[in-house]
Amino acid sequence: MKWYLLTLKSFVVFTGRSRRTEFWMFLLFNLLITVGTRIIDQVTGCNFPMRGVWGGGYISLAYDLFILLPGLSLTVRRFHDIGKSGWVLFRFLLAFLIFGILGVVYNQVLNYKGQTGENPFADLSFLVLTSILATIIVSVVFWFVVLLLREGTHGTNPYGPDPKQPV
Repeated sequence: MKWYLLTLKSFVVFTGRSRRTEFWMFLLFNLLITVGTRIIDQVTGCNFPMRGVWGGGYISLAYDLFILLPGLSLTVRRFHDIGKSGWVLFRFLLAFLIFGILGVVYNQVLNYKGQTGENPFADLSFLVLTSILATIIVSVVFWFVVLLLREGTHGTNPYGPDPKQPV
C-alpha cells in the first residue's frame, strides 16, 4: 500500500525514476480498487446501462479519471528507470489509438456484412488483415510489458540517481 500512496503523492512528477516494485505494486492495488469500484457501481445501481457487470459506472469512471495522471507519471518514471525516454509511452499510446480505431472499423465491417447476410469470414483478404492486426496488437502489448519488467539501470542515468541506492 505504501507504493500506491507514494505514487499518489508524486502524481504530477514526470522526472526521476521509479522502481519495478513501485510500478507493479501500484498496478496491483489499482486493479483491486478498480474491481471494488465496479462492484460498488453494480450493487448501488450506478453502472452505465448496456455495459454489463464489469462495464463500470459513475464511481469507477470517477476513479479512473482520478488515477489517470498518477498512472501516466509513474509509467514515465518507470521508463526513465530503464534508461528510456518517457516519450516511449506516448508512442505506445499512439499505436493503441491507431489499432483501436482500426478495430472499430473492423467491427463495423463485421456488423455490416452480418446484417446483409454475407459471411464476413469467407473473404480471405479480410482474414489476412484480421490476423495481421491481431499480431501487431499482441506484439505491441508484449513489448510494452517486457520493457516494464526490465531491471532498472544501475547507478545514475540521464534521468536521475538509482532509486535502489540510498541517498
